[in-house]
Amino acid sequence: MLRGAMTKPAAAAVLTLAFLLAVASAEALPECLPDCTGADLRGLTLSDGDLGDASYLLFYGADLRGAMLAGADLRSVSLTGADLRGAMLIGADLRSVSLLGADLRGAWLGFPDARPADLRGAFLGGADLRGAVLAGVDMSGAALSGADLRGALLDDANLSDAYLDGADLRGVVGCDVSRRLPGCGR
Repeated sequence: MLRGAMTKPAAAAVLTLAFLLAVASAEALPECLPDCTGADLRGLTLSDGDLGDASYLLFYGADLRGAMLAGADLRSVSLTGADLRGAMLIGADLRSVSLLGADLRGAWLGFPDARPADLRGAFLGGADLRGAVLAGVDMSGAALSGADLRGALLDDANLSDAYLDGADLRGVVGCDVSRRLPGCGR
């Protein structure tokens, strides 16, 4: 998007300004930020955006179906119970994000030859990740207790030290049973 001639800090400043302008012109966003609990944000675009310190943003139960969040800095954002079905999160920084009970069916969090989302230490307890593309995603130390990962694509995913108690791993594809995900696909 903004590659090449622009420095990373300059690109981040431009993207932050673009986000703020989008917030000012969008219908649902001005009324909900910083607390977007239950907001209808379907199709929201924050690709390659840097929200700075977004840790105060709340998206409890927000409808983010089909959102384009590729490359977005969402560190420590609360997406508890959010509907992220079909969302594009490739390259998103989701470190320490709360996705407890979130619906991520069909979400794209990783893809071969793309920088995957960062889910180190994320809270995904009870999250619906059926069919999610998690190729190359770093989920080390993530809490996935009770998460539904049926049919998820886990090529080169890192699940070292992840908490998987009660997670449904039936039909997962591309995982390394011996190193990353003991009992994968059983």
